[in-house]
Amino acid sequence: MIEELAIVFEIIGGLALFMYGVTLLRETLGKISGKQVVRILEKVSDDPIRGMGAGTAATVLTQSSSITVLTLIGFVNAGMMTFRQSVNIMLGSEIGTTVTAQLVSFDIGEFFWPLVAIGFFMKMFSKREKFKLLGTVIFSLGLLFLAMYFMKQGAQTLTDNYPFFRILIKDYGAIPILGILIGALIAGVTQSSSATTGLVIAMGSVGAIDLGPAIALVMGANIGTCFLELFAGIGATTPAKRTAAAQTIINLVGVALFLPFLAPFTSIIAATSSELPRQIANAHTIFNVIVSFIFVPLVGLLVRFCEWIIPDKEGEVIGKHLFDDEMLHIPQ
Repeated sequence: MIEELAIVFEIIGGLALFMYGVTLLRETLGKISGKQVVRILEKVSDDPIRGMGAGTAATVLTQSSSITVLTLIGFVNAGMMTFRQSVNIMLGSEIGTTVTAQLVSFDIGEFFWPLVAIGFFMKMFSKREKFKLLGTVIFSLGLLFLAMYFMKQGAQTLTDNYPFFRILIKDYGAIPILGILIGALIAGVTQSSSATTGLVIAMGSVGAIDLGPAIALVMGANIGTCFLELFAGIGATTPAKRTAAAQTIINLVGVALFLPFLAPFTSIIAATSSELPRQIANAHTIFNVIVSFIFVPLVGLLVRFCEWIIPDKEGEVIGKHLFDDEMLHIPQ
């Protein structure tokens, strides 16, 4: 029992460390690029492609599609942005969030220790704020790779010592919808598709999971991150509620469109790299890019559908405010 608990806590502890690393990286990048993100979002137009570019850039800078969408909900709620503009940006946020997966799919061995050490000493002993922030970014990256190491170790031990785990993974791999539900559940609990994808990549790197089941989990992770946005839309203005609903619809429809073609999609992804971790990261990126571009010509239809399911409130006044109370709930 002690051995089993040790394995479980090594994996869960690694996942917790990964989430902390992502949070620290996000907060630090927010301090470095917060003003740029606001400028990017404020200058966005009704053009879908430019909006996607803005959403991608903003999410790369914040390293969180959830933060980008929550910010959009706050902007729409305050009347600083139209619902249609928020949808355009949202499509780009789906692409920007894949950067973390691509990053952690690199196998850097134990080079994470120098990253942790260098970043820590820069953060602690640098007198200039820029160097402190740079040190924190390096430290955060070191934590991400350290967390991947722990998750890999736990998954490797689990696979080697308990063959039934590998068999179980293969069994559910034959039922993609089950993998999607599990991925959505993990992402819903952790509120991070990056953390969920990182865990799947760690499992893939030690052969604990095949590409098909891994893709199903990653697709489910996209759905799981919608829970927070839906919660944030409660009590908000009608356009803000539509923004939260649109994010959920995009991810649900995207997964539904890919589900019948999961086998050929898996074959295509397998040809993109000889390494499973990179294949999983590529699947995450390609899936989000394709879904976003599918919705570009459908933005108008999506906007009208959301307006239909969430009609205007009688007497509701929406105008520009310098600050909106709902934005107090957006994590920084």
